[in-house]
Amino acid sequence: MNLAHMSTEELTALLERAIAGLKVESEGARGGQRRVLVGSTGKKTKKAYALKVFQGYADALVRAQREIATLRKCVSPHLVKPGPFDLLQLTEPVVDQNADEEPAALWVYIEEFIEGESLRQRLLRGPLTISEVFRLAVECLDAIDALWLKKRVHRDLKPANIMVRASDQAFMIVDAGVVLVLDASRITSPQFAVGTPGYMPPEQFVGRQPRVDFRADIFSLGVCMYEALTGQQPFRKPGDTKDAVLTRTLKEAPPPALALRSDAPPCLSDLVARMLSKKPHLRPKSVLLLRDELERCRDGKGAPS
Repeated sequence: MNLAHMSTEELTALLERAIAGLKVESEGARGGQRRVLVGSTGKKTKKAYALKVFQGYADALVRAQREIATLRKCVSPHLVKPGPFDLLQLTEPVVDQNADEEPAALWVYIEEFIEGESLRQRLLRGPLTISEVFRLAVECLDAIDALWLKKRVHRDLKPANIMVRASDQAFMIVDAGVVLVLDASRITSPQFAVGTPGYMPPEQFVGRQPRVDFRADIFSLGVCMYEALTGQQPFRKPGDTKDAVLTRTLKEAPPPALALRSDAPPCLSDLVARMLSKKPHLRPKSVLLLRDELERCRDGKGAPS
């Protein structure tokens, strides 16, 4: 059964048969091997969940298992929470006669549904205020710290994977589908870079066996902050190819945020520039130190003595 060819009605019926008490309400994002629907369970609370349905090829199953384990182990008020159960198989494996692929069943897993908009959608209306940029940084760092505490790196932090929750405007990191678990076996070949060009740091796509740690997520957060401040992506220009973006990330430094946003505090512009350093050792040395510097800058105290 090919997920891409299923209608929303067929998929809704399949999910509601498989999960007692589920009521599918709408469909969200969809891709070649994954679709996301929104549904609620329970007669009293009517708690809403994001239902992630995917073709269960071997690598996709491992990624889903790692994402679920990550969300269960890494606790932060700014990291999306897992749903009430683990992976659920929806169908038996079926060979697609029109595709040269292994037989694959349909599977589903559930996460908290965050009502609101992505940071990407929010930035279409213009840059954030300075106070919002500080909050974006501090709240996302809380999630990055929770991941790193369990030796995990998100690896795909970008505005599309940061939600702005409607109820309180909190920033929430979502989609840990390509999370790196240190000391775990690789899913992809070391020759393939994992992440999004323009947001991933040089060490994530350079070398035969890229080595990353929390400083990769700090770099990606720095890109998001630069974009939220200036309305421009630091390493991408209109019409750029993927290779052009990667080359610029590797070799060019963007103009300071202060040059494009006159009301940006100089200390904030300087911090973002350090977060975007090409070499990991030139970035802030820990999440806690960076958070302290951000809070001092926000409170007008400058750099620590």
